[in-house]
Amino acid sequence: MTKCLLPSVFFFTIIFFTSSVWVQRASGKEKAWIEFDRLTVRSDGDKWMVVTVQITPKEHPNEDGALNEDFIDDVKVDVYLCFKNVTKEKKIYKETRRNPDLKTILDYYHAEVEILTMDLKSGSKTLVFLLPLEIAKRDGFDRVQAPYGQVVDISIGGVSIQKALMENAKSRLSEPIVFEGFRDDNILQSFKEQAIANSSSKDGILIPAHLVTAAYLKNAPALKFPKP
Repeated sequence: MTKCLLPSVFFFTIIFFTSSVWVQRASGKEKAWIEFDRLTVRSDGDKWMVVTVQITPKEHPNEDGALNEDFIDDVKVDVYLCFKNVTKEKKIYKETRRNPDLKTILDYYHAEVEILTMDLKSGSKTLVFLLPLEIAKRDGFDRVQAPYGQVVDISIGGVSIQKALMENAKSRLSEPIVFEGFRDDNILQSFKEQAIANSSSKDGILIPAHLVTAAYLKNAPALKFPKP
């Protein structure tokens, strides 16, 4: 039985964090230019599941070529969330008296923000995303405080670089990479591919909060508003 379940577990049960992005090796040391600090999820008790992502610009990736070396331009943050659809799980069990395959009850959501520029001297930045609470209630994950799996992918100039190193466990991240005790880069990459492939069917459900109200821009960098 374990051998049958293992592929599904490997591909669908990772909680993924990209802990440092755009990393340059210099003299054997990692140099993180933008750090991902944390992601949290909570219900506002009214309308939304509120997803908060905190990142911190550290150093410029190309000071010599920059217009202003105190600012990092052309940054994009993609957030992929995976929740277990508890309602579907219960319905399938009720009809079949069997526990459903995990991949059939996982729902994926995606949203992205474009950051025009980030001030290196201004400290941590907060990005907020919203998912309708009614959908979370319908699917039975409204009281979940952490997604079943998640990906935060940060790119600079259209180039995304992921780091999944054991030593990051000593950083400020509470859970840099978690997968039932595994820390295999290939497994994490497989989950990311699944998240990207399966989230497109739910485009527009998870949305950047500043598109709803500018009140969420309080501690955000210079975000780009899409054309109407």
